[in-house]
Amino acid sequence: MLVLIFIIGCEKKGTVEIITDKSGLMVYKNNKKSVNNNVEYSFKKINSIPFDNNIDSLASFRSPNWIVVDQNENIYISDKKDVKIKKFDKNGVFLKQFVNRGSGPGECNQINTFEYLDNKILISDANMRKVLIFNTEGDFMCDKKLQTMAPFIFKSYNKKLIGLSIEFRPKQNRTIDLSSKLNIYNNDFKYVKSVAKTTKNASMGNINQYDFAKFFCSNSHNFFASSTSEDIFEISSFDKEFNKKYKISLNYNKIKLSDDQVRQLSGFVNNPDEKEKSKSKEKYHKSIYGIWSDKYDRIWALSPKPLSSSDFVFYIFQDGKYIGSQDLDFLNCEKDFGLFNRIFFEKNHLYVIDENNEEISIYNYDEGK
Repeated sequence: MLVLIFIIGCEKKGTVEIITDKSGLMVYKNNKKSVNNNVEYSFKKINSIPFDNNIDSLASFRSPNWIVVDQNENIYISDKKDVKIKKFDKNGVFLKQFVNRGSGPGECNQINTFEYLDNKILISDANMRKVLIFNTEGDFMCDKKLQTMAPFIFKSYNKKLIGLSIEFRPKQNRTIDLSSKLNIYNNDFKYVKSVAKTTKNASMGNINQYDFAKFFCSNSHNFFASSTSEDIFEISSFDKEFNKKYKISLNYNKIKLSDDQVRQLSGFVNNPDEKEKSKSKEKYHKSIYGIWSDKYDRIWALSPKPLSSSDFVFYIFQDGKYIGSQDLDFLNCEKDFGLFNRIFFEKNHLYVIDENNEEISIYNYDEGK
């Protein structure tokens, strides 16, 4: 569907074309000529937390997979393999660990994601269909059992929780119906509504995790969710009641995946015959592989770099308008489409799970030439 078909209003500001579609929704149509002389950021690494702590083994990680920061800038890091949350102070000093593996109260078999809200740590175990709630001292408070699979990712906005829900329905013709949406919950994990719903039918050998992933974030004004398209670069903005407010688009031409990337992504398919069938089909990047909000309330979107099958770039937006791009050279880690769960803009810092150097890197950042 082309929104241009339904244009009823049009206004140009700098290099941004602002249109109003038939539903009355405002769309910021950006091109890659910045309206603000290509704003740039400077990054300075100020600290790191090693995976392997030689002094205190409790502070060590086998496989860190998520980071949140509380209002006092204490740092919480989950360990996927050990099924633990480890708490550090703002200087990276280890304080404690909590959560145990198991099926009883306050226990889980995996930590898919977790979030900080109202002085609580909320942990999702998708397969056990429950959310575990601890206070910030690591004391267990209660479990919340859900009727459906618990969110694979969730984040908080306006005292509510937004969780990524995914459903797979195998069909008799060896295809799968994929359905993904963002479920909104109140702070007691009661379902409120769903937004950003997408469905797709795909053959067993032609899907990967990015076919059903959704990337979302929030700043102090709005909540944002990106598209999962190979052809269109689009981010939707929602107000505090999760009603769609406006859309951000950027000119984009689809980019073919390299053979190595196709092999990497085909790990989702377990049937070797289906993998072999899919090799002959051309495959393309998604236009967006993650979105974040920084301390300036700007939105960062990770996207494949034009004319390249292996490089990536951040496109930066403010109030719907494209204001510049940032290469990933400052990130001292593997730079690929898996960055969405390795970099975290939290409070005034950037936290990076650097698997190459086996550490959590912490950066200060500021706007500057």
